[in-house]
Amino acid sequence: MKKYTQSTYFIIALCLHILLAILLFLSLERTIFVSEDKPALSQKEIINAVVINKNDLQKEVARLEAVEAQKRIHEEEKKQKLALEEKEAKDKIIKAQELAAELEKKNEVLKLAQQQEQKKLEEKQQQQKAAAQAAKEKAKAKAEAEAKAAQAAKEQKKAEKEAQEAQEALEAQEAQRQQALQRQKQDEVTRHAQLIRSRINENWRKPLGFDLTGLKCKIDVKLLPTGEVLTASVIVSSGSVEFDRSAELAVRKASPLPMPEDPFVANAFRQFDFTFSSLEAA
Repeated sequence: MKKYTQSTYFIIALCLHILLAILLFLSLERTIFVSEDKPALSQKEIINAVVINKNDLQKEVARLEAVEAQKRIHEEEKKQKLALEEKEAKDKIIKAQELAAELEKKNEVLKLAQQQEQKKLEEKQQQQKAAAQAAKEKAKAKAEAEAKAAQAAKEQKKAEKEAQEAQEALEAQEAQRQQALQRQKQDEVTRHAQLIRSRINENWRKPLGFDLTGLKCKIDVKLLPTGEVLTASVIVSSGSVEFDRSAELAVRKASPLPMPEDPFVANAFRQFDFTFSSLEAA
């Protein structure tokens, strides 16, 4: 995808402003210079036409500026994303280099250990050939070493069991912490749901001349991140058109609705539905 700099966006916006100014000038000429066969427009009609064209121009300029601002935001987000990806790639390369260096070091240690083991084996063979006593002593030493190895294996198994029990305890604590956090977030959802319901109930105005006692309807609501109401529509009617319309109007009048600071909780209120009751709103 082709990238544009801020200066490019500025030049495009400037050209669009000039084009709109020319269109406005032509519109003014068409508005002021009329045909001789038609009666001349009054000064009030000319002013109204100019105001209308100016308003249209201002709206178009505002729309173009919003589009350019959105493009700049998208461009900045792409730059930030690329910078983050580049940093992650560099971190991976550094980590891979460190791992390679560590493996090389381990290989050197292993090679040295193998050399030492080979040297010990040769010495052992020489000692066995030199004297039976030396062989007996080596056998004894081997038996002791095996006993120590068995003891070490036993202790290692015990240590592994203790480590596993400790890990299970940590996992249980983490699970409890997550459950407590989930309950806290759910309580926050419930609290904000009640705040939103109270705000809507405060903005409800009972239609005059109708008995709406005991009526209920279900409303689907969509919000912006700021709490501004995008849409509010009845999805389950109460059976009364007047009551349904008053409920929808109450939701729109309550805008913006209170939004929680926690992104997880706020996400639950981007789109939701609730039952509006005349008994609760009264």
